[in-house]
Amino acid sequence: MNAGGFLIIFILLVFFSSGYCQNSDSITVFKDVNLIPMTSNIVIPHQTVIIEGKRIREIGNMGSVRIPTHAQIINGEGKYLMPGLADMHAHYLADYERDSFFNLFLKNGVTTVRLFQSFPNDSVLVWKDKITRHELLGPTLFTCGMMFNGPELPASSILTSKRNYDFIKIYGDLSSEEFKDVMKIARQEKIYTIGHIPFLVGLDSFIREGMNEIAHAGELDYELVDFPKRTSLRPMFGYVIDRWVKQFYQTNLTPGQYLQLKDLEMNAIVAKVKASGMFVNTTSVVPKIIVEQLYEKDKFMQRPELKYMIRSFMTDYRAGQNTYTLQMAQIHKKHKKIMKGDDGRKFIEVFYKMNLLFVKKLHEADVPLLLATDTPAEVVAVVPGYSVHEEMQIYVGNGFAPYEAIKTGTFNAGRAVEAMTGTNSIGTIEIDKQADLILTNSNPLDDIANIRDIQGIMVQGRWLSKISLDSLEVIMKTSITDALMDVARKKPGVENLINKYQEIKADSLKYYAVLESPLNELGYKLCNLKRFEEGIEVFRINTIEFSNSWNAFDSLGEAYMRAGNKTLAIENYEKSIILNPNNEYGKAVLKKIKRK
Repeated sequence: MNAGGFLIIFILLVFFSSGYCQNSDSITVFKDVNLIPMTSNIVIPHQTVIIEGKRIREIGNMGSVRIPTHAQIINGEGKYLMPGLADMHAHYLADYERDSFFNLFLKNGVTTVRLFQSFPNDSVLVWKDKITRHELLGPTLFTCGMMFNGPELPASSILTSKRNYDFIKIYGDLSSEEFKDVMKIARQEKIYTIGHIPFLVGLDSFIREGMNEIAHAGELDYELVDFPKRTSLRPMFGYVIDRWVKQFYQTNLTPGQYLQLKDLEMNAIVAKVKASGMFVNTTSVVPKIIVEQLYEKDKFMQRPELKYMIRSFMTDYRAGQNTYTLQMAQIHKKHKKIMKGDDGRKFIEVFYKMNLLFVKKLHEADVPLLLATDTPAEVVAVVPGYSVHEEMQIYVGNGFAPYEAIKTGTFNAGRAVEAMTGTNSIGTIEIDKQADLILTNSNPLDDIANIRDIQGIMVQGRWLSKISLDSLEVIMKTSITDALMDVARKKPGVENLINKYQEIKADSLKYYAVLESPLNELGYKLCNLKRFEEGIEVFRINTIEFSNSWNAFDSLGEAYMRAGNKTLAIENYEKSIILNPNNEYGKAVLKKIKRK
């Protein structure tokens, strides 16, 4: 046989061993493995685990379990089999090519992902279904039906998402009345609710109205900040952070002294959460990375996973335009006198250490915590898959035993899925559970870092060896806005913009992310430079890509108006109002144009 023949055989062996061709009746056997079932803090040596289709069919001592004929045998001698991990708070961004996004999780042993910001992205439901039917390789997905952050989404919209999605999300800018309206229908329809604690609602009402989960442990921080609960100001986050900064520096305490001052209040908050029975998503990796981004930049830039962070983040960060960089600069400028020479680091230290302390106290109170990272977090470099290992490492540094850290992303995740869907299908290695597994070379219960030493994973019964995992492709996209901006800077002229857009659409969409808001910003930048023809073209592209966006047509109408084209300004404002009858500003502008 020639070299080409050997190559073909090798490729076929890798292909079949990866599990891509496993059918619903396929049988895989892990033989002589050290079992970590995560039902308790134990390792059971010399076990045989039989997987049939997607389910765990049989578990027993080696030699006492009959291995079916024609089963795929995976030698587990000296290795450890544990449940796959779940990231219970993640987001999908179009900056990631779809398969690459899933591959980052799989490469890191994450077999379940709960996606926030799903609705009305019906493609997420298509992906979920295809993964379930083994037509697409990816982690099991749980999805968000609707997000509520203000009066623009009436509470009745919950019903739109009830049929297909797993939960709804509450954001921080709801008024007390809006929050109650949403929760009333959620309770009636038995819809699972996860959320930020709305600033104007507070923890007590959040619990009283029956919320199921807190989306971030850091939401508890704001219970310690004094601010008026009756205000029409929105968004509230910047306002509350500003108040907190002022109150912290006025105490003249060190971060450690300040946390000690707040200790009794924190204990009372934890007791309330404990009594409520709510799950809490930790997301401690977010403030940790914020600290690095702001004050440990050399350390931050050495993170190996940054090559998998969205391109727009790195561009903004290097230019000093990252959200947190700008926010801290603004805070320092406003409160320079009371900060007395500090550049904000003391406050950010409090911000991070308070998160750690709350998580520690919640853990000690036996509040069910969920492994959750908020990946990819557009303004924080939280990379899918990699972030779960860092989150667990933070737990261990915060006093958790390795078993307790792993439990948040396995056993506890299974309980949360059961509360959310009615079925506990993941998180432990037990008969009839879904076959989501990680095979490691060393014992994770000895050292949490051993989970990274993966020999292979199984996701919904599909075996992926280390060779298969290493071969999974990860493609990072470039924002189409950055590409068009580069053309506008180097080769001014509307024809060049059109040509670049057509080039990208023709054959390069796998490598480009098309996002509405950045395109809109570029259009305004060009119009502000009085380059109206180019600005109008960017806005026109936005209406092509986001044909159901009232804001895209509103912006295009404004651009035509500024360029003096009354007819096309009217046409696009009218389209905007058809898409959003509540666009009162657009109605007023349209009326004014027609009068002229």
